[in-house]
Amino acid sequence: METIHHQSHGHELTLQEENFYHYCDGCCSGCFEAISDGSPAYVCEACRFGLHKPCAELPTEISHPLHSQHPLTLLSHPYPPLLCVRCRDLYCNFGFSCSLCSFNLDLKCALLKDDSLSPHEVLERDKKATIRHFCHKHELKLCNVSGCSSSCHCCEYGISDSAYYCRDCEFTIHESCSEIPQCVEQHPLHPQHRLRFCDIYEEFQEKHNPCDACGYLIQGFSLMCGSCQCFFHVPCVEATPRSLKHKCHRHNLFYFKDVNAETWFCDCCNLYLSGSYYGCVSCGIRLHLQCVPIPKIVEHKCHWHPLTLVDSIVEDDYSKGCYCDVCNRPLYLKHHVYRCEKCRFFAHIECIVSEDDTSLEILSSLNLGFEDKAEQCNDRKENIDDTDGNRIVAIEDESDKTEESEEVQEADADAEKELNVMQKTVA
Repeated sequence: METIHHQSHGHELTLQEENFYHYCDGCCSGCFEAISDGSPAYVCEACRFGLHKPCAELPTEISHPLHSQHPLTLLSHPYPPLLCVRCRDLYCNFGFSCSLCSFNLDLKCALLKDDSLSPHEVLERDKKATIRHFCHKHELKLCNVSGCSSSCHCCEYGISDSAYYCRDCEFTIHESCSEIPQCVEQHPLHPQHRLRFCDIYEEFQEKHNPCDACGYLIQGFSLMCGSCQCFFHVPCVEATPRSLKHKCHRHNLFYFKDVNAETWFCDCCNLYLSGSYYGCVSCGIRLHLQCVPIPKIVEHKCHWHPLTLVDSIVEDDYSKGCYCDVCNRPLYLKHHVYRCEKCRFFAHIECIVSEDDTSLEILSSLNLGFEDKAEQCNDRKENIDDTDGNRIVAIEDESDKTEESEEVQEADADAEKELNVMQKTVA
């Protein structure tokens, strides 16, 4: 049985013509493509490691027309991932590189025949995709991150599309996050002072600091006020361009998307906040959308059809960018919005619901099941569980309080009359 030693693996690899699923996971560790049944592959039974026969037999060095001045050397599993200058993909599988020029091609581009691009075109595209940014000390290169797992140093969310990348520091930010401003004037979260960009670790040697808006730790960049020493997540600033003015609270409320279920309690119903909620930055209170309450279906002067509250935007609607049809500002893919079921009309909650707006007509309340349970809870004067196992706390009946208060007042009045009669008798 044929065996080889390959630079990508420490053990001997054995050629298997079939039944290789007994020896490896069915995926080639060179190109990350599936190994088809019946295709010859070199496998390591001990490690469940496998390579297509053509991948295992690649030359260790090639000459390539896109970089004719130096030979390109085969690199297996580079880490941190390398950036292919031709297709702009990050890759950590097999590829060919020139270490002298930092010129890298992933396997599919290196083996491409009859390439339509010239060396000059590739280099020009690379120059245009390279930027200098105030958030990082090195050059950043635009790339596609779909094949590698990475999170953004700016917003801390995962990256699944285009991003700017520095391999020396393993630094990555979303292409959209590169547009973060160095300062923000009169933001609703902190209108009294200007907010400026801040790298907490670089400036204060602190790896973690709580966000003064959502309460979670900041592990990336932030926008801060130097006068008040308050810090905000970049997503909290970007996602709260406007506030909700509602009669339920004296201060403005801001929409937050809570990715960590069961961290905070709603200050109205005492249930866990899991998902989206409205919060007050001044007081620190947090409320379910149904506890504000935010209506489910409404009619509004801005549109001729009823508008329905949905918990996110369908990706097909977002493919070309989605903007609020009331204020023309961007909408966020995973945020609640009002939409028209008959036509492509979207609006921020804050653009529809406001205590100053008299044109709003509520057609349906949000989460009727929750409200029914709460009513049942109060009727029985005891705490009960809803269908999800959440606790709904009974609220003392205000009418009972009023009756008790009136009885006390009448008793006090009678006592006062008796006291006056006694004082007159003594006199």
